Amino acid sequence: MRPTLWRASGLLLAVFWIGNSAWADNYDVICAGGSDPGTSATNNYTSIQQAVLAAAGAPTTSPHMISVSGNCTENVAIFGLQLSLDGLTIQGTPATPGTPDDSLTGDPSATAGGPPGVLFVSNSHLITINDMIINGTTSPRPQAVNFVDSHGFLARSVVQGAQQNGILVQNNSSLDITDTTVQNNGTNGVSVDRLSAVFIRNSILRNNAGNGLNVGNSSIANLPGDNFNTPSVVEKNEIANNGFNGIAVGGGSSMGGTGAHLIHHNGLRGVSITNSFGGLAGQSPTQPAEVYQNGSQGVFYVGATGGGLGNYVKVYQNNQNPPSPLPPGAPATLCGVCVNSGASVFLNETEISGEPGIGLYISRNSFANGRSLVITNNAGDGVRIEMAAGMEFLPPATTPMPGTPTNISQNGGESVNCADDLSWTAGDLTGIAKKVKCK
Repeated sequence: MRPTLWRASGLLLAVFWIGNSAWADNYDVICAGGSDPGTSATNNYTSIQQAVLAAAGAPTTSPHMISVSGNCTENVAIFGLQLSLDGLTIQGTPATPGTPDDSLTGDPSATAGGPPGVLFVSNSHLITINDMIINGTTSPRPQAVNFVDSHGFLARSVVQGAQQNGILVQNNSSLDITDTTVQNNGTNGVSVDRLSAVFIRNSILRNNAGNGLNVGNSSIANLPGDNFNTPSVVEKNEIANNGFNGIAVGGGSSMGGTGAHLIHHNGLRGVSITNSFGGLAGQSPTQPAEVYQNGSQGVFYVGATGGGLGNYVKVYQNNQNPPSPLPPGAPATLCGVCVNSGASVFLNETEISGEPGIGLYISRNSFANGRSLVITNNAGDGVRIEMAAGMEFLPPATTPMPGTPTNISQNGGESVNCADDLSWTAGDLTGIAKKVKCK
């Protein structure tokens, strides 16, 4: 199979698919309620940790497969496992393909001082976990899955119930997460920290007490828009019902995603970008990315920020839980898309509608430019610009296919409102109904 190479912000990750390589070493793990997977006649164990230690001590550098059946209660640590580019796979054996029923549950009796994750991976390469349910536990193992200075894959799995993060990827690590549900964790669903990266495909991050996806300290999150082997497959991550933000990016990090992603019903913002780069784009006109019915703003950019909303993005009906009493400046704070405090963004073929305040709010020395926008049916101004901010309206694109004119209409306030003498607009104002209250 083909190798894939990523390089981003100084982070170099080489990933090699194993493909149809034969497994040189097979290890069967039979835990409570399990049955013999039957992949090995001699290497049979009653815990995953025993099998990991056996693989680490094996003389071969060929692929290692640990097949798990049943419910294992233990904490698993993988240290320095760099046997070969073929790595090690922990494989559940579900009765129904794609529906994991084998599990790893943290041992609550573990003593303090050990690794901080139920599944802890350190200084190891190409560690793959497939078809497993990983249940978190309380301190001293507060993370369910923790990658440190390591690289790996997680697919068709469920990660849940951690005291802190469901998945923590840190210290120059990378993790590819596919077809996985991360839910009901005590802080963030997935947290990426300290020069690390995650790639998330067709997964669900829900019901976590903190952010669904948290990206910090010069890290990267990518929600790719095509499948490795079948580019026509629609990619769709759902990030919903988390206690804080759906996605939070800060500390000079970056986030990008193309696909029919759904970000909704999070307690605070749908997407929050602070002093970082971040953007979303839909996959097609019929498969847009949607940010809707979050407790606070839909998309919020603040600080030395870049990025924007690309083709086929819909932001609507956010600000479901406005603060009471409303702060000074409301309903300006009840915006669908907010660009604040020196941020600069680009909006293309983006729809903002149904907000209880302003559709697009640009303030405090910030700048936005946009084309082919639809900003309608918001209770306040369609676009409000104030505190030495500005916006340029660009004409529709002509290539590779013609775009549509901007439509700002049927809002409760002005279509475009420059609220002070230091704010401005420029460019093509065709398609903006009602008056434009700007210099």
